[in-house]
Amino acid sequence: MVRSGRHLERLRSEPWTSWDTAVAIVGCSRERIAAAIAAGEIEQRPVEVRWMPSLRPESVEAWGRRWRAAEAARRRRDTERERARAAVAPYLEVVAGLDPTVDHSAPPELARFCIAGTPEEVAARVEELWDAGVDRVELGTPQGRTTLAGVALICDRVLPLLRR
Repeated sequence: MVRSGRHLERLRSEPWTSWDTAVAIVGCSRERIAAAIAAGEIEQRPVEVRWMPSLRPESVEAWGRRWRAAEAARRRRDTERERARAAVAPYLEVVAGLDPTVDHSAPPELARFCIAGTPEEVAARVEELWDAGVDRVELGTPQGRTTLAGVALICDRVLPLLRR
């Protein structure tokens, strides 16, 4: 449950906050909060006074912004990968059937026939293919939410990462 209004402002103004409040501020599980504390990303009160609210609100909010941004990026990446999978699906079985290196006892692996991901992941995959001896890599459709946005993304974010 995410709280709002004066109650949340009061909680934010206190020097320390509880785990339950941290969960409400960020919108994640206690397990995620615990992992962030263990990683040193959320400041926790010294052990001798942990029976009181024990988390620094500023560090909770800063980590929460990073965590929410990462979660949104992960969801976008998953959505785009599913979109790529759907676009390649009609051809995958036929093309995989012509490839003697494919294990035909299992469904063909998407990564063998499609490059999808963040600009950094796409550039890394192109580099891997070049290192394996491939002369030409085509980055065909779909190239993003729209073709125009996808081409801009390739030109602005992928090509500058490539060494050739």
